[in-house]
Amino acid sequence: MQHSAHHTHTITADADRLPLRTKAGYGFGGMSYNIMANGIGNLAPFIFNILLGLNPALVGLAIALPRLYDAVTDPVMGAISDNFRSRWGRRKPFMLVGAIGAGAAFAAIWWAPSGWESGSYFWWLLGMSLIFFTFVTMFSVPWTGLGFALTPDYNERTRLMAVNSFMMSGAVLFLPWLFALTKLPVFEGDGLRGARAVGVGIGLLIAVLGVSSVLLTRERVVLPVAKKSSDGPGVWKQFTAALGNPPFLKLSLAVLLMCMGVFSVSSITPYIGIYYICGGEQEPGAVLGGMAGTVWGVSSMLMVVPVSMLATRIGKRHALVIFLALSLLGAGAKWFCYTPDIPWLFVVPHFFFALGFCALFTLVASMMADVCDYHELRTGTRNEATLGAVYGWVMKMGVAAAFAISGFLLNLTGFDQALGGEQPAQVILKMRLLDIAFPAVATIAAMAIVWSYPITERRALAIRRRIERRRLSAEPA
Repeated sequence: MQHSAHHTHTITADADRLPLRTKAGYGFGGMSYNIMANGIGNLAPFIFNILLGLNPALVGLAIALPRLYDAVTDPVMGAISDNFRSRWGRRKPFMLVGAIGAGAAFAAIWWAPSGWESGSYFWWLLGMSLIFFTFVTMFSVPWTGLGFALTPDYNERTRLMAVNSFMMSGAVLFLPWLFALTKLPVFEGDGLRGARAVGVGIGLLIAVLGVSSVLLTRERVVLPVAKKSSDGPGVWKQFTAALGNPPFLKLSLAVLLMCMGVFSVSSITPYIGIYYICGGEQEPGAVLGGMAGTVWGVSSMLMVVPVSMLATRIGKRHALVIFLALSLLGAGAKWFCYTPDIPWLFVVPHFFFALGFCALFTLVASMMADVCDYHELRTGTRNEATLGAVYGWVMKMGVAAAFAISGFLLNLTGFDQALGGEQPAQVILKMRLLDIAFPAVATIAAMAIVWSYPITERRALAIRRRIERRRLSAEPA
């Protein structure tokens, strides 16, 4: 072990290292979940609005309501999984049912009968989405808990989450093309037929990836969880215990701030591309948006390895602050890069934001695994799924609030769609300032919170030793 004034670096023991099979298996689960989380949103507006005539506001409502339902059911599923006991473990039985059920439900969404009135399609989409997200919760919450417990090593957790982040990022690169796939010549111009075929294909992919995760991973069992489910604390107690965990709250708040800061301007950024950079021309503005999305996705994949290496070298907290600083640089770069003179510079800030979010989701997932150890030290129980579920609940509520705020902010600028590219100069200025200010302020606040995060590698190692001694000696909590 090497010691320094600022960082302790430990060499991962062979027993704590995860084989590539396990890392890939967990990543397959991440790919499945990312497709579950984003698949409907990438296809439903086109199929139910353009092809079936459902009002776009109702399409949006039918997509949003199940996500709120999903956020509420996550903590319940977390408590159930944490307190579950079977010969197959606490996680895998739920993951198996969830993966197969989510795949089947996703395929079924697109088999709405043709010829209905538009209101009927709303209830079909809403009802099938609620069924779908029930299975998503059954898979995703235990899968998250499984990942937090696969290895007890501080740095191996980062490597695991790096592989997962890389695979998750790759899984969604094709999702923006789903509607285009429904237009392939083989479907002879029948978009609904194409949607059904694509839906079945994506449903099979969800199920196969999810089941592969079940088969390729192996759940670690530790003494504090080897008890009957009736002995575990109730859902509300586990929920409040998670919210009473200071390091957990710091990480959750940092992610909440970043999501709200960036996604709250989600309706302003593309409008700047269309109505300022491209002078009101929608097609080139849409191309800019597509390029920015591709740059974000590819950059996220490419930066996973550097993020992991830096975190292993200088610690997760320091590495995360550095990459969040790059997001802050991206916010400032908007003022110079969003210009009609050189339109392609529009993608540059997105590159810097991708670096920040790549580190955010990779390292926070690894840090949450350390928080699970801290939680066990405080409470005497292993509640990985509950902590992961409450973390997801906080993030989903933040994203939902951000999208709600985004429309209000656009109205606040005085934007008038009827004016097209002739928006008043003060409107464009307000749009640009808000587009910079909200992400910048949120990023600064998130950096300050991450800097105060208390679990260093040295402390994580000390916590691990204490809980391992407690397990062996049945030391009371």
